[in-house]
Amino acid sequence: MKKIIRLIILIFIFTNINIVYGEEVNYPPEEKPDISSDYVYMYDLNTGQILWDIGSDEVIFPASLTKMMTLIVAIENIDDFNNTVLITEEMLAGLKEARAARAGFDVGDEPLLKDILYGIMLPSGADCTNAAAVYVSGSIEAYVDLMNQKAKELGMNQTHFVNVTGLHNDNHVSSLKDMAKLLEYCLKNETFVEIFSSREHQAITTLNYPEEGLKMESNVFNYINNDDPEAKYNVYIDGFIGGKSGYTTSARYCLASTAIHNDIQYVLITAHSWIERVIPSHILDAGFIYNYYFDNFENKTVYLKDEIIQTIPVYYNFFNKEIDILSNDDIKMILPNDENLHIEIDLPDEIFAPINQGDIVGNIKVYSYDNLMYESELYSNETIKKSIIAFIITNIYWFVIEYKIEIIILLVVLIILVIYLKLRYEVKVNKRKFKKRK
Repeated sequence: MKKIIRLIILIFIFTNINIVYGEEVNYPPEEKPDISSDYVYMYDLNTGQILWDIGSDEVIFPASLTKMMTLIVAIENIDDFNNTVLITEEMLAGLKEARAARAGFDVGDEPLLKDILYGIMLPSGADCTNAAAVYVSGSIEAYVDLMNQKAKELGMNQTHFVNVTGLHNDNHVSSLKDMAKLLEYCLKNETFVEIFSSREHQAITTLNYPEEGLKMESNVFNYINNDDPEAKYNVYIDGFIGGKSGYTTSARYCLASTAIHNDIQYVLITAHSWIERVIPSHILDAGFIYNYYFDNFENKTVYLKDEIIQTIPVYYNFFNKEIDILSNDDIKMILPNDENLHIEIDLPDEIFAPINQGDIVGNIKVYSYDNLMYESELYSNETIKKSIIAFIITNIYWFVIEYKIEIIILLVVLIILVIYLKLRYEVKVNKRKFKKRK
């Protein structure tokens, strides 16, 4: 009786198995480079895979990373970049006293708005941020409102701007994750990318630069991939697109940047780097981090979308003997070169009809070392109906398989019983015939 109950239960449940590729071991932690930045946030722009995260949700002072927002708001609110703007005393008020970085425009200059945009990004000019703000909104305060509105639109929930320069204010705050959201948004704008990736810009001639115009150079490209043979200090980062640096005594050194290497676009935000060096420590950190990933990691394909992960038999149906479980995505990720890949697939070893397309049948997890890199549920890709006849035949078959020894014994007993009964019958018949002869 117990065996019969067990058989009935097995008919209606799945028997789960675990398929593991690679050894089930705890891998040693990754040996990341020694850096001076207290906060780091690096991820793959295309997949969103996070590669390094130290305090990305912590509130920080963004310093001149603020100017990415200042620039994108200006780009989106200026109709013609070839219009000019007159630099006034109002625009420059207090900048010298605050020791703010300036592009170099002075009262009476009338550069193109295009020159102002480059001045915001390359030399991190506070004179240019203020000029853009007054031109677009009439006042810096009104322009800051536009910046905060844009931050809200982008889901930068830990960000609040007080000024357009990034000069320190206890209420002027953000986070690395918010700065990444901002940079990701900005990189969708062609004008922003053109400016962001430029090494230098030559402005038109103005009152204070009557001969050649103000020449502006990138604070970042002065140290990264500087192709000047006389450059004394240079950090090489293959595929570096551009970056925005920042510094205040409270924010320390910070940098927002992006680079493309082997078809992977990395976004890197670092903050609160405090070591004073000939080459600024946030620039050195960027070099260490990018090159560490370039040298030790690569983009690997675990499964392609719709690739068969496993084929599972389906019972209680005549026409669909098996069902293919497919990958829902292109499972591609940045993984170490040393092939430390650990895949766990949790699927039943058999499925019983009926099953509908879209039904969850299991899940897949991909690990690198002890880090869970990818996780997804797995679904049936087709609908299979239940056949009552197949149900009966399958269960009869399983019953015979489960109890074949008992059935053989029963058949032997029945055969012996038939022989015995036949012999008894023949004995009785012979006795009757014998009595009749007498």
